[in-house]
Amino acid sequence: MALREFMPGEDNDAVLDLRARVWGADHPHTNPEFFRWLFEKTPDGPGSGILAERDGRVIGFAGISRRSGRVGDTPIRISHGLEFMVDPDIGGMLSGRVGVQLLNRHVDHAKKLEFDCNLNYPNDNSNRMLTSKRVQYTPVFHPVIYLRPLGAVKTDPGFAKGLAYAALGMAGTVYSELKSRGQGRAVEVETISDFDARFDDHWDRLSKDGKMRFSRDAATLNWRYNQNPMHDYTVLAARDGDAIKGFVVLTEREILGTNASVICDLCVADEVPDVQLGLVHAATQAARASGSSLIGTQAIVNSSVARALKRGGFFQIPQRFNPKPFRMLLIANTDLGQQTLKGDIWSFAWGDMDVI
Repeated sequence: MALREFMPGEDNDAVLDLRARVWGADHPHTNPEFFRWLFEKTPDGPGSGILAERDGRVIGFAGISRRSGRVGDTPIRISHGLEFMVDPDIGGMLSGRVGVQLLNRHVDHAKKLEFDCNLNYPNDNSNRMLTSKRVQYTPVFHPVIYLRPLGAVKTDPGFAKGLAYAALGMAGTVYSELKSRGQGRAVEVETISDFDARFDDHWDRLSKDGKMRFSRDAATLNWRYNQNPMHDYTVLAARDGDAIKGFVVLTEREILGTNASVICDLCVADEVPDVQLGLVHAATQAARASGSSLIGTQAIVNSSVARALKRGGFFQIPQRFNPKPFRMLLIANTDLGQQTLKGDIWSFAWGDMDVI
C-alpha cells in the first residue's frame, strides 16, 4: 500500500469510484459537482487530503476542505476533515490498519500545510478511530437537537404508532404556540436571494464577541448556501435600515422520519435576544408555510441560540433519543489552534458541517 497527497480535479474520479463502493453509487454525495464544490470551489482555495493506493487502485481517502474562521479579530486556518473512507473489500484487521495509517498521514499533512487546527464531525465508527491513542483527536462538544412540532407528525410507522405520533405532534404544537405567543413578531424580516456587502459588515460585527466561528462573510455564505449544487436554501434577514442585524437559513429535509424544515444557520451580531427570537419566529412561519411537520436544528446547550429556540417553543431532545448523534473533534497544530479546543469558545450551526 502507498499513501500520497490527493490532488483535487486530477483524482476526483478515482475517489468518487471509491465512494460509490463504500456508500453506494446512488448516495447523493457521490455527485461530481458536489465533490468539486466541497474540495475545489471554497472561497479559501482548493482542498487536499491523503489517498491510499494498492495495485494502482484507490483503497482509502481522507479529505481536507480548506476553511477559515476567526477567534475575535484573529483569523484561523481550519482543515475540515471530510469523506474518510476505506474500501469495504479490504475487510478485517487490514481495513483498520489502513484507516489508522491514512488518518495519521492526514493529520501530518494538515500540519505541513500550516493549518491551525484539524476539525472533524465523525460518525460512531470513525469516532472510535479518531479518538484512539493512535490518532488522538480531542472531543470538544456535542451539539443537541431542538425541535418544534408544527402539526401532526406525518410518518407511517404502523397504524397505532401513527396515531400516537399524530397526537404527540398536535399536543406539542399547542404547547409551542402557547409558549411562543406574541414573541418575536416586531422584528422586520425579509427573504433575500444573495449575500451582498452588507453581510461583510455583519460578519465584522458578529466576530467582535470573541467566539470561534467558521467565516460568515458574503463570499463564504454565497458559496455555502447559494452555490451548493445539490440543495436549496431559504435565507431570511433582519434589517435595521440598510444594515443587516442578523439572518437565519432554512432548508427542507427529513428528521425522525418526517418532512421537516432545518435551521442551518442563525447569526445575530451582538446576540440581541429580540432579533434572535424574531428570526426564530420568521423561520417557524416559513416552515409552516412550506408544509413541514417539524422545524428543528442543532445548538450548543445554554448558548444564546438555544435560549432563543426555547423561547420560540422548541423542545430540547435528550441525546438518548437522537438517531444520529453529532460531535466535534479537533487537533490543534499551533498555539492559536489550542484555543479551538475550548468548547465554550465555539459558536456552532448545523450548516457548519457542509452536509445538511
